[in-house]
Amino acid sequence: SAKLDETQSLELITLGIGPVLEAFGNAKTVANDNSSRFGKFILVKFKENGAYHCASIQKYLLEKTRIISQEVEERNYHVFYYLLLGAEDSLRDKIHLLHHEQYNYLGEESMTVYQGTSEFHRLRESLTMLRFSDEIQNSMFTLLSAILH
Repeated sequence: SAKLDETQSLELITLGIGPVLEAFGNAKTVANDNSSRFGKFILVKFKENGAYHCASIQKYLLEKTRIISQEVEERNYHVFYYLLLGAEDSLRDKIHLLHHEQYNYLGEESMTVYQGTSEFHRLRESLTMLRFSDEIQNSMFTLLSAILH
């Protein structure tokens, strides 16, 4: 039924959005290893009968400069580390991804605390849940690689 499909879609979006927002909006700071560097406002609208109608999420990136510089003992956004540690060889070759030590934008901190492979796969699963095609995902990863270069 349409109501069941709407509920399932809302559940998938709700479950899928967290890892994506975390990857693209969180970074290690001096005070917190997983600090949100964005704000978000979620608006959910319901019909008069209480059924889900629609939802929107507005995101506010607080630190655009973090991409090119970080304070001492801080890191860039998680997504760069997830990509570098978790991308399979075929994707790495396709998007010209180098070894993490060859990038200036990652800061001086070690990457060993990241569970890159599992986090990258979790990110891909979430993007798929949110109905991002493989083509769109690969375009996103290509852009991330270009930013690192």
